[in-house]
This record gives sequence, structure tokens and C-alpha cells, in this order.
Amino acid sequence: MEFNNRTVKIEILTESAPGDLTHSDIKLFFCLKGTTEIICGTEISLLVKEGIKLVNEREKHRYILKEDSLAAVFYINSAYISYITAKPSIRFQLDSSRPPEYDYGLLRSLLKRILAVHTWQRWQEKLKEQEYFCGLTELLLKNYAVWDFRNQQEDENSEDRTRMIIEFIHGNYNRQIGLGDLAEQFHLSVPYLSKYIKKNLYAGMTLLRDYLTENDKQMPEIGVETRVKCIIDAALSKNYTRIWEQLWNLGSAEELLRADVQRHILLMQKELGMKTVHIWGLFSEEMLIRLEKGENYNFSRIDQVLDFLVLHHMSPMIDLGFHPVELYSAGKTILYREKEKGYEEPEQYLSLIREFADHCVARYGEYETAGWQFEISKDDRLFLHGGASFFQMYESVSLIIRERIPEARVGGGAIFVYDDLSILKEFLSGWKSRRSYPDFLSVWVYPYELVLDDEKEKKLIVSGNPDYICSRISAVQNILKEYGNIPLYVTRWDISLSCRNYLNESCYRGASLIKNIVSCLGKAEVMSCFGSTDLLCDFYDTAESIFGGYGLITKDGIGKPAFYALRFLQNMGKYFVARDENYFISKDDRGNYYMIVFNCYRMDMLFYQNQKEDISAEEVERLFEKDTLEIQIVFRNMKKGKYHIKKSCLGSGKGNILDNWKQLGYGKRLEKDEVRYLSSVCIPKLEYEELEAKKDSLAVNASLCANEIQLYKIRYMGNTV
Repeated sequence: MEFNNRTVKIEILTESAPGDLTHSDIKLFFCLKGTTEIICGTEISLLVKEGIKLVNEREKHRYILKEDSLAAVFYINSAYISYITAKPSIRFQLDSSRPPEYDYGLLRSLLKRILAVHTWQRWQEKLKEQEYFCGLTELLLKNYAVWDFRNQQEDENSEDRTRMIIEFIHGNYNRQIGLGDLAEQFHLSVPYLSKYIKKNLYAGMTLLRDYLTENDKQMPEIGVETRVKCIIDAALSKNYTRIWEQLWNLGSAEELLRADVQRHILLMQKELGMKTVHIWGLFSEEMLIRLEKGENYNFSRIDQVLDFLVLHHMSPMIDLGFHPVELYSAGKTILYREKEKGYEEPEQYLSLIREFADHCVARYGEYETAGWQFEISKDDRLFLHGGASFFQMYESVSLIIRERIPEARVGGGAIFVYDDLSILKEFLSGWKSRRSYPDFLSVWVYPYELVLDDEKEKKLIVSGNPDYICSRISAVQNILKEYGNIPLYVTRWDISLSCRNYLNESCYRGASLIKNIVSCLGKAEVMSCFGSTDLLCDFYDTAESIFGGYGLITKDGIGKPAFYALRFLQNMGKYFVARDENYFISKDDRGNYYMIVFNCYRMDMLFYQNQKEDISAEEVERLFEKDTLEIQIVFRNMKKGKYHIKKSCLGSGKGNILDNWKQLGYGKRLEKDEVRYLSSVCIPKLEYEELEAKKDSLAVNASLCANEIQLYKIRYMGNTV
């Protein structure tokens, strides 16, 4: 039996339909925003956000969307339901606006997942959408269907006849069919067929609500699994790479000359323990470097930057390429300034690299420069038009560096990783054929998918896949296995390319950083979040003190949730104990345990539907649910006795910069006392407690709101018995 290759269809409603409607499909209404009024006969259902109402097939109804409201309607193929159940008389009772109040959490979650993948265009997500459709059908049948038990004793001929009638009507949906056509098809009289349809298909009968009341039936409850219990063997531990601290992005050399930027870098170094830092843009006219034949290179400004780093015990990874200066907001370019095309002038460029390497060794010494790293980033102007020129250039630069600083690491790439990894494969293939192999491959990973729009033009859309970044890193790692397991450096990654997005100020960014870092442990050697201070993305349009920049601290030096998330990670012990989708546990040499618990909550499906990245401060709070996560971590093989628990909490009302800024009325230009106030309150909340391990088990309970992060230090106090 065919069903037009469809079990469920989705429509987004923005306008009312006040006139009576009937439909052969089952219609499931899901209010996305505002209020939606569903009228079925004399029954009126008022749905607020996430309200759900099911209208059975052929049930007259109309819907009214209040001003600025939005709803989704799921058309569920009723013939398909009848076919798979062989019970054509099934009806559903589902109305979240009416008693009894059931728990609709599982259904809401499934509808959100369907709407999220509905915006994706790859075949993998199309399959995932079909999987969710099947899950929706199963959930409705198991929990919201009312089966007509009065027909259970009907003979097989009756069931076959009912199914044949449905199939005949479906197969002739494109032409008008009357009762006479059906009677002729099945060799029955019209009166008999009319009574048969009324009896078996409920046409013309009182609808389901009266039937349930009459038979005193109740639907089973659905439970939302917000409680999680995990058992950890505390005796097991191993070494691991702390991928988040191997490299810190600072900025361009030109920007690092500024005194205010240097103050912010020292603040972050003190709090985050930065040791190896990523800088770029050394070779530009702003740094007094010009690629001209016979030029006597002036390294004085570069020296100021490197002197600052060496003085404060930060080892540089120097990008020797020529990245343009770029600032983006909501898919639009605010600033784009092209830099030198040094790779296109190989003779002058190689001369510059020789003099620069000799100068660094002479000024800072062999011992200091031995710990430096050099990145030769892919230049599309060379690589996309043949590739050989770039690899020849890479090989020459690499040999120059290795001759002068043998212990330095030399690698590169700086490849933006999308779904399509063909450019990466082509790049690695070109590298494999050369004599000089890289010490590392650097990539950039952001949660964007490259798709074709209606005009078949390529564009970036925000991925609705919450595991997109980790899946891309895994895909790159799998490719690298074919090339001898080159160390993978993720030198730029974050939740957004936009530097005018208030999600950058949110707890979501902090929780997302931790979630992705924990998921990628063991998959990369370096995972460096992009952004240091908002001073680097300050421009004409940023009069506000807080403007959604990609820094870890604001331009007034106030720490954002992302900053504190990374500081939480810096507290973790040197030995790995356990991890899962909501926690990461480690220990130190003294037997203290360190645990981060997090509740990274993905955004409302409307965000992915609208693809809007210029999120205002007021909108951020409305993007996330209010649900909490209750989690219990049970440590086994612990010493019997008391433990001191120090807990740091970062979340709604607990150090969140947006919450505290809201109390100040979202003031654009903060005065000095307001900056001091925000600096003092935008810090994690501290709590202390004592717990006792009975026998060999210690249970730690945590309750987290959406995008909350909690850091626990668990210290043994001794056996008091």
C-alpha cells in the first residue's frame, strides 16, 4: 500500500483560518509563540507556548492565531495509521490546555527535534526526520490513542473490508468519490454501506471525548527523564591531554601593541594560566613590514609584541600567513581589510622568513625559541588554483625554520571544516607528496553547514545538530589516520562567527564550550576557543559596553560565562576519571576529585528555523527552556568518612552577566561604578557542604537549570568514627 511517500507533513502557521476546516489527515497543532486558539464545534482550546492539541480526521475545526503568534501543524496520514494498526476506528485524545493534566514533556521534546531537523537539507537529516516521524506515530498510538474495543470481536472479513475501503478512497484521492461509487466497487447496497461506515469509521458519530467519558478510560502518563543517576569507579584514572589549555588565541600583532589589550591579556593569563598563545598578522605595513626586493626589514614593532610575550612567559605560535582583517555580524561583513599577498611574491617572502628567523634566534636565543611553533596557513589565492605553488612555498618555509630552530614545531593548514571534507582531503593529498611533512594540521570548526539556497548558491546556515562540532572533528581525525596520524590542532572554534551576537555573552556559550571540549577529549591535541577580549572586535557600531563580541571578557574587562567556563576547566585535576554528556570528573595526586557538571540546553527550534544570528540581549533568555536537570553522581571505591564539597555555580542568577546587566536596564554606556559593580557580581556563586561516604560510596546530587555549569572540588576530611 502506498501513501504518497509521506507519513507526516509539517506546515508553519502565521495567519488564522477562521472558517471551518475538515481534513482527511490527523492534525497535531503545536504552539511555538504567543497563543493559538483551536475551535472544534463548541469546544475551544487556548494554546500558549508549547501547547499541543490534536484534531482527529474529518473533525470540523478552525484556528485563530493571536497577534505575533506562530504555530506548527503536523499532518499525520490517517490512512497510514489505519493500515499499520488494522484498526480503522482509532481516535486520539490530546489537548494540553484541558484537564486532566498529563506530562507532555516527551512529546514536546520529540516535536522540537522534528522541527529542528526539518530545516536541514542533507540526506542524513532527511532520514533522521523520517525516524522521528516514526517515533511520533508510535508515541501517539501508545499514549494518546483510544482503541474501539467494541469492534475487537469483528470477523476478519469485516476488518479486511474496512481496510479495502480506506485503500480505495486513498487510491482515488484525486477525483470525487460518492457513496454510490463505493457501493458499486464492493458490490454492496448504499444503505448498508452507509451504516457500515458509520459503525466502523466513526463518521457522523459523537467524537472521542464523549466516548472516553462514557467508558471511564484514562491515558497513561508520560514521564520526562530529567533525573539522571551515574555510578563512577573512583579508583580508576588515567593520564589525558588538557586540550583546552594547549593554545590560546590572542589576536593580530597590530592589536597586541595596544596597552589596553595587553592589560586584558595579563588579566586572562593570571586567571587562565595561558602559556602558549596564537598570534597572526606579523607581516603587514601596520607592523612596518613591506615585501619589496632589497628591503631592509624593520622588526621593531614585531619585537615589541614578542618581547611582551617572552617577558610574561608566554610561548608564541606564530601564523606566518596573511589573513585579512574581518568582522562579521548576522552573516554580514562589517569590516574586511585585505593584507599583503606575500605568498604570490615567493622570492621576497622567503627572504623575509630567513631574516625573521635569524633575528628571532639572535634576539631571544636558541633555548627560548625552541619552544615556539610556526603555522603556515592555506592561502586560497594559491591553493584553490592548482595547489602546487602553496606546497612548494610551505616546503621552503618549513626548511628555513627547521634549519635555524630545529626543535620548533612547523605545521599549518588553517582550513575551515564544513560537511564536505573534499578540500581537506585534497590539501592532505598534496602535502603527502612533498618532502617536508607537517608537525600538525590546523583546522577551524564552527557550527555551520554549507548548503545550496533556492538559487543554487552556496550559503552557510547554523546547524541544528548539537553535536556538529564534535562530529566534524571526529571526521577529520578519521581522515588523518590515512596520513600517519598527524596531530590535529583545532585553532579556531566557537558557537558563532558573529561578533555582534548576545549569545556570546550567555551561559549557553559557556556550557557549549565545556560540552564540546569534554566530548572531544582524545580526538584533538589542541582545541583553542577563538576570542580573547572584546577590544579586538570594537568598531564604530559598538558604543555599548556589552555588545555581543566574541571575546572572553568585555572591553571593560568583565568576565563572561565563557571565561569562567574555561577557568572551571583549569581547575580540573591531572588524571582523567570519567565523562558523559553531563559531567567530567578528574583527580589530582593528593586524592582530591574535581567534577564539572553541565546542562547544555540547545536553543529553541525557532532559532534554527529563522536562522537569525543578530540576537539581542532581551531575546537570549527566551531562546531556552526553563527545565532543570537533576543528576546524582555516585562515587564507588571511596574512603569511608566525611568529605568537604566546594561548589562553584554559574548560571541564571549565579554570575550571569546578562542577568546582572538586565538589572541595570541594559545601559549602553556603563559608568565606572557600574563596571565595578558588574565585575564584582559577574562571578560564580560559591557553596559549601559536607557529605559522608557510607561503606565505599559517596553520592553527590546536583540540580542545574538550562545552561548552568557547576564545578565541584571534593576533598577527603578523614574517618570520624
